[in-house]
Amino acid sequence: MKKKLIVLSLVALGLAFVSGTGIRRAQAAQATQATGTVGIKLLYPNGGEVLKTGASALIKWTFDDSKGKVILVLYKNGIKYSVISDGAPNNGLFLWKIPPALPEGNDYRVRIRLKDNLSINDFSDRNFTIKK
Repeated sequence: MKKKLIVLSLVALGLAFVSGTGIRRAQAAQATQATGTVGIKLLYPNGGEVLKTGASALIKWTFDDSKGKVILVLYKNGIKYSVISDGAPNNGLFLWKIPPALPEGNDYRVRIRLKDNLSINDFSDRNFTIKK
């Protein structure tokens, strides 16, 4: 009887936690709509990809508002390595010619920021690889 009670209590707690999370997400979405905050989400490269130097990669993102321009920055091992673009149109796509001199590594990420509001930004979720 005691084991059943513990399991039922944990299930009840789990459901309450999921329900609470859903409520918090809904409240955050409402707050975003109320304040007019714009969001941006990097889609590619977002982690796990293998890119080649000298080739091209299509950087992709989604956005809530297409106004303005974006800044695309390459990070290596968590440190800003180079600026990919300092003012690409915020249209969801940027064709990046990967420099042939870029060192190989599996510790790269891209950061995208709105040029007019640097607090609106996103990073690749995980590292991606660049090979020769």
